[in-house]
Amino acid sequence: MLDRLRRPPVSGQEKLNAAQVAAVMGGIYRRGDAIIIRFLLFHIVLALGLGFVYSTWQITLTVCLAAPLIFLVSAGLLPRTFLTRCLAGVSLQMFVALHIYQMHGLAEMHFFFFTACTLMIVYQDWVCLWPGTLFIVAQHILFAALTNSGVNLYFFEQPYIGAAKLAFHFGIIAAQVVICGCWAYLLRKRTLEQMHQARSERVLKKSAFWCLTTFFCINGGWRFRSHARFQTSKFQPSIGNFDFFNTL
Repeated sequence: MLDRLRRPPVSGQEKLNAAQVAAVMGGIYRRGDAIIIRFLLFHIVLALGLGFVYSTWQITLTVCLAAPLIFLVSAGLLPRTFLTRCLAGVSLQMFVALHIYQMHGLAEMHFFFFTACTLMIVYQDWVCLWPGTLFIVAQHILFAALTNSGVNLYFFEQPYIGAAKLAFHFGIIAAQVVICGCWAYLLRKRTLEQMHQARSERVLKKSAFWCLTTFFCINGGWRFRSHARFQTSKFQPSIGNFDFFNTL
């Protein structure tokens, strides 16, 4: 008994087999793909609007074509796969970098990273958050190095990007990804536990139905036999004492 109490609780994924987990999460991934498409369309509209500010049409049109195409091709050829989820994050972060460039490094444009990262929770997969994050981090490091070397990329408001600024920048990014990853993990766990609970309830209801059916069949048959025996014993003395000749 004590050993059972010491055991960690079994998660929903451990109670379901691989096929059942794939069936449950397949619906989540399909819904996530649809939501990502809508937000990519939102970023396209926003990018076209921001293109008028500094006339950044060349890079704007390039990203508006490339970023959605990367995701849509993967979603069409490999739907509900880990690669598609990773490319969804990369596509969103491409728009984040584009918006920052369109506004010539305006600090507020960096906040789109948080909306993109939070949006990825819809997949309930904490691992797929990291490829897009690593992409935007690598892009920031590259552009910071080029800016410090004298190349004006219109990506940062300052002419020189120090290590402390990048450290704080990436530290906050990492904290956001960890928080969103925890929520994604908890949502996945809850989804699988609810699925297991629903399956258990269906099994219990089916078992209860058959138990009640068997009980009523057995009990009903017993009552019928008892009633038949009672009726037979009730009329048996009359039949036994009946004298045909005395009635003549």
